[in-house]
Amino acid sequence: LTMASRILRVEIERCSVANGCPTGGLVGWQVARVQAYINSNLHRTIHIRDLSSVAGRSPAHFCRRFKSTFGETPHAYVVRRRLEKACHLMMTSAVSMSEIALSAGFSDQAHLCRLFRQAFGQSPAIWRRERGILGEVTLRKGAEENSRERSAGKF
Repeated sequence: LTMASRILRVEIERCSVANGCPTGGLVGWQVARVQAYINSNLHRTIHIRDLSSVAGRSPAHFCRRFKSTFGETPHAYVVRRRLEKACHLMMTSAVSMSEIALSAGFSDQAHLCRLFRQAFGQSPAIWRRERGILGEVTLRKGAEENSRERSAGKF
């Protein structure tokens, strides 16, 4: 059974290469499974051994094929996907930056801020404010209104 599955895998990969997949890269089913695994596990630590297992390759072989396919290392890819998720959360929700950092899989807010600044040249808070993101504006306006109501004795 093991030999049959190896032969089948080699044949599938050979056919995929003939149909336009880059030589030396991951084949279609491996790309789909790895991307799905990364997307569904961004909020937690993702190890190379888990990714290589999903793709059915040894860690070293997987890393070489991953870089050939995506043009970046698995770590760089995961960081980029986490930054994309953080950007999406900043634009669509009013949650705090620390909650966004944890939801996107960063260890803490400082980790998000450091990598965000490296990628975009500014802090996530400034990026969010410059775009007039609903969450930040709503939070600020709500705090100002509560402050005014308290001073007017409405509470």
